[in-house]
Amino acid sequence: MKKMKTILALVLVAALCLALFAACAKSETEAPKSDTTPSSTDTAPAKEDEPAETDEPAETDEPAETDEPAEKSLVFEEGEIIDLKMVYFDLRMTGADHGPRIVAALNEYLEPTYGLHVDIDYFNIGDWMSKIMVALAGGERVDVMPYLFSTSVTNMVTQSLATPLDDLMNEYAPEAVEKMKDYMDAFRFNGTLYGFPTYKNWVGNGYIVMRKDILEELGMVEKAQNLNSWSGLEEIYQAVTDKYAGTGMYAGGHSENYSVMTGNGYMPHGDSWDDMEVWDTLNDAVGVVYNKDNKVSLFQAEPAFVDELKMVHSWQEKGYLWPDTAIDTTTHGDELMKQQVQFSAFSGSEIGIEVTKGASIGFDLVCPMYRTGMITTSGVQTWGMGIPATCEEPEAAAYYLNILYTDPVVMNLITWGVEGEDYDVIDGQVQTRDGQYYQSDFLIGDNTLLMPIYGNGADHYERVKQNIAEAPLSPYLGFALDRSNLDLLIANITAVNDQYQATLYGGLYSDEVYDEYVSKLKTAGVDEYLAEVQSQLDAWLAAK
Repeated sequence: MKKMKTILALVLVAALCLALFAACAKSETEAPKSDTTPSSTDTAPAKEDEPAETDEPAETDEPAETDEPAEKSLVFEEGEIIDLKMVYFDLRMTGADHGPRIVAALNEYLEPTYGLHVDIDYFNIGDWMSKIMVALAGGERVDVMPYLFSTSVTNMVTQSLATPLDDLMNEYAPEAVEKMKDYMDAFRFNGTLYGFPTYKNWVGNGYIVMRKDILEELGMVEKAQNLNSWSGLEEIYQAVTDKYAGTGMYAGGHSENYSVMTGNGYMPHGDSWDDMEVWDTLNDAVGVVYNKDNKVSLFQAEPAFVDELKMVHSWQEKGYLWPDTAIDTTTHGDELMKQQVQFSAFSGSEIGIEVTKGASIGFDLVCPMYRTGMITTSGVQTWGMGIPATCEEPEAAAYYLNILYTDPVVMNLITWGVEGEDYDVIDGQVQTRDGQYYQSDFLIGDNTLLMPIYGNGADHYERVKQNIAEAPLSPYLGFALDRSNLDLLIANITAVNDQYQATLYGGLYSDEVYDEYVSKLKTAGVDEYLAEVQSQLDAWLAAK
């Protein structure tokens, strides 16, 4: 292992470097840029003379405001550069062509600023799923990587491929630990930290996606934007139905993301959306867990669930539902809106849904939120980072993780590329250039350090942070249901759900069909399944 004598000193001065560089970044992103004129940005290292060092580090986590150029402190000995290897999930398929150029720009900044040189290997989704775990199991060196999909933290721990992080992160990444301390338990196994959560919007809110052009014709845009009740929604549905006969308001049979009630940890109690109940489903695999006061029971047996079914049935009788909603269980709600046969759909998504859904559907949208989500173990674990067991520089890797949670220069470079080559800054937002480098903004580090993608608004990540702060944090963060002995029960219960959900969620409720559904869930072993969930939860609570 290479010498690490400079790392602790670097940690102590990192806050100063970051505050000063971030000040330049903030100043720059607030000024509009043209689409064609390249300009300096916080994604490119300074190449001119270095200003003098300041005497005191920044005292807060916020970037310091200054009118002076940023300063850099070179505290390590010349030539003492530590090499790291990172693998990256190339979701946007731009790393193969542009990655070497981005990595060169990244290291032009990292080497003089932090004494690190990071090589990044980009893997498309197919290669990631098939090759990364094999390479790690074979002992191939990787120092830092995202934990997702096939390389989830659970898989990494199960196969003994994850490095314990408690001591490393506390010593070499204290700022990242302080920032993420409320969410780190999601990456603990038997009390030990094996991964680190990406700071992104884990809050899966519930939205009603509506075509804005139709609302404008009806003069109901403001009403839709301020919706807060099912009765208010029905007023809009009735107005659309009166003017556009045959247009569907809702398609509940397709999937859990396009129905009102799904067993994904929420259900309404009455007309007002303020009365929506949310809970942690404890990584339930089949949508049957209702969890309240540490007691697990059958969600489908709750009276409020039955009330939901009856509400959607009333929509069917009023002509609000797309005619084939209980028959066609394959056509996506987005596609139905794109085909102009449906006015709205229900969607689980995040802040900024108007932009992401609008792009895929092809219409401007109004998307009132009818519920907020809960921050749970499964949500936080979806995207994370870690240090594999094959890491050769664990101390430097932990220090690099700290950089990804504190330095906007590094985060913007890895995510968006180089300003003037890969993107332009317009009104504090990133406008990517066709055919150039860009990556998804949720894979690594602290996403809120990034400039937002164009269309989301310059304040996008401030709204994301507010959404996270306001969302309920599960008291069961860190609990993960062990499904290893539940495969048969899961298969049996899933078969029953597949048989009845499209009908019931699609507006064709009857007491007879509902009773049949619950009876068959019992026959399939749902009580045994719930008992196992309860047993594991009790053991986890006792261990705490």
